[in-house]
Amino acid sequence: MTAVTAREQDWYPAFAGQTAAAIENNERKGCTNTTILGIQADTGKNPATRGEWVALQEDIQEGIAAGNVKATWSNLEFRLVSVTKAELIIKESSRESRVVIASCPSQHFNTVMQLAQGKEYVDATFGREDDLAGKVMKGSGHAPQPVVSLEKSVSQMSMNPATEGKSVSYDDHDGDNVSYTVENGQLIQRVNGQKRLGNDSTTGIVTQLHFKPPRCIRDQFFGGGHAPKRLLKDIAKLADSVNVPHNIVYDGCTIKFDDGDGDHIKFSLEGGELIQYVNGKRMLGNGSTTGKISHLQFYPPRTIRDQYGGGGLVPARLLDDIKIMAETAGVQHNIP
Repeated sequence: MTAVTAREQDWYPAFAGQTAAAIENNERKGCTNTTILGIQADTGKNPATRGEWVALQEDIQEGIAAGNVKATWSNLEFRLVSVTKAELIIKESSRESRVVIASCPSQHFNTVMQLAQGKEYVDATFGREDDLAGKVMKGSGHAPQPVVSLEKSVSQMSMNPATEGKSVSYDDHDGDNVSYTVENGQLIQRVNGQKRLGNDSTTGIVTQLHFKPPRCIRDQFFGGGHAPKRLLKDIAKLADSVNVPHNIVYDGCTIKFDDGDGDHIKFSLEGGELIQYVNGKRMLGNGSTTGKISHLQFYPPRTIRDQYGGGGLVPARLLDDIKIMAETAGVQHNIP
């Protein structure tokens, strides 16, 4: 199968759209090195895989040049490699160096899926006929449909109809009017009606939001200011809808984990207060059932206790989130 005939297949637009959406998502997260992997087929096998790989590279490059794929060509690296080399590349994936496995012959499907399983910075956009993604991409199995443009495929994959066009607007502490709007699957920031970021970029495309309690929100270039507390949840939901990473907390946010004793712990922001639950009930170290925390004491490497000494081990990955919750509620702490 050639690149031309690959594009004529009814599954190709969805396949290309899924891959382009994954690339765009990495770009929005600030990734400057995305490796798009194709897995080599055994000699003489899977001509479709070879054809789709060539077509995909051409269409992604043309899509970026036309502005239909929101990514930077120089940030991408296409590599057609063996399963052995793919394993090494997947192991080295990181926040700054992400991987999209776009093409894989059926004889290597299970092996590659196992390699990618549980890897936070790896996406797989390929599918085979007998898995769910493959069935969706193959369609009904009738004659090939007319080829859909990559522009249409990308917009269908990356836009969230539920939030597209929605906006949050307010006046910050400097008197500037700030707004966040979901446009074409991206979060756009405007200051006094003009697209603008902290580095004076006029694209307005937000790829990350930084929250500093009690209510300061800044973009990836640290432009921003104080937002009304009542709007923190709305801003967070807009960011979530287009996969923009953030650390915004607001009334109703919770953190759940099991401590070293096997108890189920939950920290919850309720009415501006930090409430602790133990096994589903409000509880503090002295047996108080108010659950209201006024102080958190941190003991390295990862123990946290309330003002009465109740507490235990906390997953290290949650320490920053608990710290932000405490500061939002005005709770004293010594969490680093």
